[in-house]
Formats: sequence, C-alpha cells, structure tokens
Amino acid sequence: MEGALIRARETEAVLSIHAFRYAIALASAALLAACGGGGGGGDGDTSALTATGIEFLDGNIRLESFTGLCEIDNVGPLLVGEDEFSAQKFITYWAFVTFDLSALPADADVRSATANIRMASATGNNIFGGGLFGNVVMEHIDIGPFLDESDMLAPPLGGELVGGDASPEFLATSSALGFKQAEIATEVRRDLLAGRTRTTLRIRFQVVEQTDGDLALDLVEFNGFDPDEPGNEATRPFLEIRFRE
Repeated sequence: MEGALIRARETEAVLSIHAFRYAIALASAALLAACGGGGGGGDGDTSALTATGIEFLDGNIRLESFTGLCEIDNVGPLLVGEDEFSAQKFITYWAFVTFDLSALPADADVRSATANIRMASATGNNIFGGGLFGNVVMEHIDIGPFLDESDMLAPPLGGELVGGDASPEFLATSSALGFKQAEIATEVRRDLLAGRTRTTLRIRFQVVEQTDGDLALDLVEFNGFDPDEPGNEATRPFLEIRFRE
C-alpha cells in the first residue's frame, strides 16, 4: 500500500513538472509573438507603405559645358551621362528621384526602405567597369522646395554614396536592364529626423563633366515620370517601406 502511494505521488510530481513546462512554453510563445516573432530582427508586426516619386520633382538637369546653360526636364526618362560634340563641347546629364514620405508617420520607426529604379537602356563605349565614366552612383541630397541647377552642386547628406544591389557603392555596374534596388532606410530616417517629408536621390556617373574623345553618346536611361508613356505607373521609381508606429 505504501509503495503504491509513493508511486502515485511520483506520477503526480512528473505530471506537475510537464504541466509547468507546457505553461512556460505557452508563455514564451506568446511573448515571442508580442515582440515580433524573433529571428531576423522581429519585423513581423511592421506596417508596409509604398511611396512613389513626386511629379515634377523627379527629372534631369542638363548642363552645357560650352555655354553654361543649365536646363531642367521634369517629364520623361531620367538621363545619366554625356553627349559629346568635341573635347570642349559636351552636355552632362544628372538625374534626380524624389520619394514622397508624407503618408509616413513622423515618428515612424523605419525598419527598411527599398528604392526601385528601372534602367531602360544603356548606350556608350566608356561606361561601367573600367570605362572612363565609371559606374552609376547615387547621393542623398535635400533639393528644397523644387529642383533647380544648384542641386547639381548640393553637398551629399551623410557625405557618402548610396549603394544598390549591384554593390555597396553603386546603383548599376553593367548594362543589364531592369529594376535596380537600393536600401535607403538610413536616408529616410535622416529626412524624417530633419522634419522633411521626402527623400531625394541624385544619380550620376562616378566621373562627371569630362569627355572620352569618341564624339558619341555615353548615356544610361532610367524610367521616370511620363504621363504619356503607356504603363508608366509600373515602370517609374517607387520606394517600399516597412515601419513600426
């Protein structure tokens, strides 16, 4: 009788231990879910927002070396490169993309921000790789209320290049076409902290205002804002943001 009582108590103790462990497991699972899931930084409870370019703030600045004339084009493809007529006469193109952050809460905790910019064409013998003009680079700048010629010389915020999926420093390193991606969460956070409601990227070649002597076009074209282009909504730049409020 005494042995049976001891075994019963041992069984009860084992069941109590299992019940305790099960309760701990349930509590841990609930805590993990509340904290965002674990593994990879806990972004499971983030909100998503797609920001588009701002019409008439996206565009190109076109600078003529021989006249000093500077023109801005806010509609159509985004152009990066140069058009050469002689060693002293050439046109330099820089592109600008501005994403609208106005729908993002000012105190948003931005977890990721992926810029998507579609390269439509590439022309020239001296671009990318070891070419004279090098690869396509981006810089984070503040253009103020509108795009103007001073934005070609605006100092980059943060003082460094914004890298893309091609490399930590370049948006594009070859003539392969299609969407190029760049993680710009740092730049978006910087703008929000400064009270700005948009993020602007300046796109250019590594080497600018220089000719390669071939009297030919060296140009990369990205899709920009163009209301007359069929399907433009699917090809123009956009920014995918994940954030917590």
